[in-house]
Amino acid sequence: MKRKTLLSLALMMLSLPLLAQETPEAVLPAPPLPSDAEVAVVLEPVVVTARGIPRPVSQTPGGISLMEADSLWKVQPLSLSDATARLPGVSVSRDGRWGGEVNVRGLDRGRLVFLLDGQRIITATDVAAQFGLILPMEVERVEVLKGPISQLYGSGSMGGVVNVITKGATFTEEPQVHGGTTVSGSSNGEGYAVHAWTSYSREDFWGYLSGGMRSADSYEDGAHDQVKNSFFEDAQSTLKLGYRWTSDNVTEFKYSRYRAKDVGIPGASNLPAISQRVVYPRTTLEDFALKHTYQPEGDIWKKSTWEVGFGIIERHVRIDRFNKVAAGAQQVLVAPNATHRTLSARQENHWELAEGHALTLGMDFWRWSYTGSRLKKVIHPVKGPLSAWDDPLSDSVQNNLGAFVEYDWNLAPQWTLNGGLRADRNWSRSDALYDTNILTGKHSLLRKRQKADDWAWSGHLGLTWDFAPDWSMTLLGARGYRTADLMDRYKYIQLNATAGTATWGDPALDPEVSWYAEYGLHYVGEKARANLSLFYHQLHDLIEAKAYGEAVTIGGKDYYNERMSNVSRAVLKGVEVEGEVKLNALLTAYASFAWMEGTNESEDTYLRYVPPANGLVGLRAQWENGLWLEAEGQAAAGQRHTPPTVEHSRRWATLNLRGGYAFKLWEMDCAITLAAENLFNTQYTNYLSTTRNLPYQEPGRNFTLAFTTRF
Repeated sequence: MKRKTLLSLALMMLSLPLLAQETPEAVLPAPPLPSDAEVAVVLEPVVVTARGIPRPVSQTPGGISLMEADSLWKVQPLSLSDATARLPGVSVSRDGRWGGEVNVRGLDRGRLVFLLDGQRIITATDVAAQFGLILPMEVERVEVLKGPISQLYGSGSMGGVVNVITKGATFTEEPQVHGGTTVSGSSNGEGYAVHAWTSYSREDFWGYLSGGMRSADSYEDGAHDQVKNSFFEDAQSTLKLGYRWTSDNVTEFKYSRYRAKDVGIPGASNLPAISQRVVYPRTTLEDFALKHTYQPEGDIWKKSTWEVGFGIIERHVRIDRFNKVAAGAQQVLVAPNATHRTLSARQENHWELAEGHALTLGMDFWRWSYTGSRLKKVIHPVKGPLSAWDDPLSDSVQNNLGAFVEYDWNLAPQWTLNGGLRADRNWSRSDALYDTNILTGKHSLLRKRQKADDWAWSGHLGLTWDFAPDWSMTLLGARGYRTADLMDRYKYIQLNATAGTATWGDPALDPEVSWYAEYGLHYVGEKARANLSLFYHQLHDLIEAKAYGEAVTIGGKDYYNERMSNVSRAVLKGVEVEGEVKLNALLTAYASFAWMEGTNESEDTYLRYVPPANGLVGLRAQWENGLWLEAEGQAAAGQRHTPPTVEHSRRWATLNLRGGYAFKLWEMDCAITLAAENLFNTQYTNYLSTTRNLPYQEPGRNFTLAFTTRF
């Protein structure tokens, strides 16, 4: 059935360009090289996320990495998290092939801000899935800020910001119609992906429409053993519109819907009780955004933006096939479901007060609401099948209102000072929490209605020194914070039903605070570019689960109740380097490396979620006729610096080969790509997955063939 669906979709999508009229030529992700003179130039990356306006990376204090559509096309990643893990200092922390999220310099989840086209997306869960729903083929670029280097985003950005920017259209002087299709298939797991888009643009209007879907069976590891329950299926659709009212007023609208079903989570789950299967039967994300931009023609007032967004994430989880118990009630099903709604609003202004003086001023608001429940079923030896509903987290709401300012000052031709300050008020509430006795059906009050209110601030000061032609040096000092989220404050998760132990939130938690310093050295020449970063990150009042009370011993094992507490002081430090060089008109070499270490100063142990030293090195050849080839090696050292309860990991290395060809067909631009990942079928585990008690093997050898058209 899957192959028939793939064939019909592929034929339908490939036929779309044949129905279109000829339009001006477009550029494919892997175009033929125009000339020897042009390929000898290395372009410096430019980011928008850090300051709200385009800024070169070498002129922006703090760690920054980005990945663009061209790289995504060449790599052909299964998921967006796999792609971003290629960036230095960025690793993937996942609970499965589909569900993954990034780890930036040892911090992840609530200590990172996740943006989709600049709009904050919030979800709290014990299973990672932030990147799962986003199709890589729909992404234009990903910008990653490492550490609290910007004041534009507030709570959670102490670890950094990940901004996923999806594709769209732009205004054109003459009416234009464009479109494209992509079809790809993978050997390991027999997966496929299809994607199609079309756009119309003119001087005062543009529209963009896209859709796609993916599906994959469970994959095999490097030993040819199937990693059970690693299958998934998802789909995406997007509509974007832009209208230019006047030369300086533009309004943009976006609606996206992402849907996944039958997503498997492999490995031994770290959810309550040991089960043999965890599945997402259904997960959806709907995203609405409206943005108005005013760009006057004056010398001082450069730009103002007004944005409002609304996102809804619905997640359903099914945990079943539990291990058999010798006596008592047999657990047969746990089925949590939750709806996360995020409402956000933002107003931002940019001025150039005088030559060499730039000011950014704004404020934002976001509101995160949670509703959810959990169904539990058991088979009692006397009463037979029983079921009950309870709440792992009662209905809750969290609000944040913040104001921020950033200032750039050119002290001298070679010196630029950048500073920023932000203040936030964060307040939340949670309804009363009840428990249901599955044997009697009676409800009992676990916790009354609760609320919390916090104030917090962050700031940074950065300096850029252009000390020589093509060279720059950056210094940054910053203070960041993270306010306790709804799960930290109000959750109730039963750890062991027999022992009666659970993890409780605490409404009185203080914000986490970080102090941060980074040194950067940058080179951008015509034929090469390179970046070096050294960072030191000190964190205070880290929120973790802390055991309390007396142990309950069952079967020789001790079980404790836990409460979320401000218990830890930690230090993260490391070094990153990346670069690329044009060896000649044909060859480009590139490499990156990252090393870091994290220690829990309160307990004199190593931190859990710190990746081992890792890196990649590659060589790319690109000919004028549209043919390109790439050989790349990726490796990670073994992680020996782990807490006492976490096993060491082993080192690993893989070889990846990729190639493609861009050509014309029926007045269409076409490209074909063949990627071979883990060519030598290396068997290895991801350390950041094993720290989540999910010791499954990473995928073995995989071949991906992709074909794209554009008209």
